[in-house]
Amino acid sequence: MSLFNKPQISELDPDDAFEDSDMMTWQGKPLFWSFRHWYLFLPMIKSGGEMCESEQITLALWIATHDEQQIKELRSKYRRNMDEVFADFEEAPEKLGVEPGSTALAEAGEIVTHLIESVTASQEQLEESDDDEEDTGSPGK
Repeated sequence: MSLFNKPQISELDPDDAFEDSDMMTWQGKPLFWSFRHWYLFLPMIKSGGEMCESEQITLALWIATHDEQQIKELRSKYRRNMDEVFADFEEAPEKLGVEPGSTALAEAGEIVTHLIESVTASQEQLEESDDDEEDTGSPGK
């Protein structure tokens, strides 16, 4: 089962999609989620092979624990040495307390679903605003 097929946990207004970034927490630590986080999550999922749902949840949660500066550094590190970043990630389930089958993993799944839906809503909002800009009604040259 893929994380991306989970039912929505809330309706998101695309205008407010990233508003709760850094207001959500995990074990008292703020969570951040932006396009920088999303654009590290996607290649790590792709290069990680067939990640099960619990690994996807853990990866997204782990990435979300990085603030704006830390995510820049992590993305840079990933471009230089992806294996080193995956080695760091291997410690995440224990550090975050989201071992497979735990109640905490299910709770983390709800948070991660919300984060991913936020990105999706923001992307749709950006696409809509791009379409609006292209449709100016003025004739071409």
